[in-house]
Amino acid sequence: DGTAAGAPNAADMLGVKKMYNGNWKVQTWYQGKCQYVGMFSTREQAALASRVVQQRLEPTRGLNLTPREIKSNMKLAKKAVDQALSEMKNDGTAAGAPNDIDMLGVREKPNGNWNVQMWYQGTMRYFGTHRTRERAALASGVVQQKLEPTRGLKLTDGEIDTNVELAKNAVVWALSELKDKAATKAPNDTDIIGATLTPNGNWRVQICYQGKTRYFGTHITREQAALASRVVQQRLKATRSPKLTADEIDTNLILAKNAVDQAFSEMKNDGTAAGAPNAADMLGVKKMYNGNWKVQTWYQGKCQYVGMFSTREQAALASRVVQQRLEPTRGLNLTPREIKSNMKLAKKAVDQALSEMKNDG
Repeated sequence: DGTAAGAPNAADMLGVKKMYNGNWKVQTWYQGKCQYVGMFSTREQAALASRVVQQRLEPTRGLNLTPREIKSNMKLAKKAVDQALSEMKNDGTAAGAPNDIDMLGVREKPNGNWNVQMWYQGTMRYFGTHRTRERAALASGVVQQKLEPTRGLKLTDGEIDTNVELAKNAVVWALSELKDKAATKAPNDTDIIGATLTPNGNWRVQICYQGKTRYFGTHITREQAALASRVVQQRLKATRSPKLTADEIDTNLILAKNAVDQAFSEMKNDGTAAGAPNAADMLGVKKMYNGNWKVQTWYQGKCQYVGMFSTREQAALASRVVQQRLEPTRGLNLTPREIKSNMKLAKKAVDQALSEMKNDG
C-alpha cells in the first residue's frame, strides 16, 4: 500500500537490509522464525527476491507445519527466486539501474575491481574478482549460460559443486579467448590473464584451474609474468573441462610449473630478456631502492632467492652462474630436499665466481 515508501533508509522493501559492504540481505519472518533468503549485489535483485518469497510463502503462513515442511517451503521459495532473477536478466530489467553495473551479479568494489556473484540453488556463489567491467560482464554472461539449464532442478550438493566448478572453468576459458582477441587493447597495464602487479613492484601470476585459483609464482618483470601466464594457459588448456582427480590435478600443475622453468631458460638463452625498460636487463635481476641489486630465479615452481649484490656486474654474474648450475635439473620432478640442496650448491658456485672475479679484477 506504499507505506514503506519514503522510509529514511534505502531498504524500503520488507525484510531487505543494506549491508556495510554494499550488498543487500533478504530475510523473511515465517513460521515463528526469521528465515534467511540470501545476499544480493543490487537493491533491485533484493527487492525482487523479497517479493517472490512473500508470494510463495503467503498461502502457508497460518498453517501449523512440521520442520521438514518449513524447510521444503523455504527451499521452493529460494528456487523461485533463482528463476525470477534469471527472467529478470533475460527481460533486461536489470539494465538501467541507478549505478553503472548493468550486469546481473556484478558489483564494483572500492578498489576499482569488479566482483561477480550469482544466486544459484539457494546460495550466493562467488565467481571471481575481475580488473575491468568488460571482463566481469563476460564472466557474468558465461556463468548464466552454464547454470541456466539446471536452475529449476533439484540437485545434490555434489551436482551443485560440479556445475559451479564447470561454470568457473568456462569463465577462465572465455577470458583466455578474450585475451587472445583483444587483451592488448586493455586500458590498464596488467593485460595478461592472472597477472597482478603487487605493491612492491613484482608481478604475481594466479590462474583458475579445476575450480580453484592456483599460484604460479611472483615475477620480477611484467614480461616474465606474461610469459609464465601464456605457458601455463597453454599447458592446462587441454585439461580444463574434464573432472580430474586430486593426483591428476597436482601432476598437471607440476608439469605447468616445469614448463615455465623451461620457458624462462629459453627466454634467457634467446636474449629476449635483454632490452627491458629498466636497468636490470638480466633474468631475475632487480635494482633495489637502496642501490643494491637483488637476484632471484624461478626454479621448480617457486621464486628462489639467490642474494643481494652491491653492483650490477656482480648481480649479472650471479644470475648467469645460477642459471648454468640449475639448467640440467629444471625439467625434473625433485623433492624439497633435492631442491634445497641444488640451490645451496648454486649459491656456493656464485660465491666462488665472485671470488675469482675479485682476484682477476
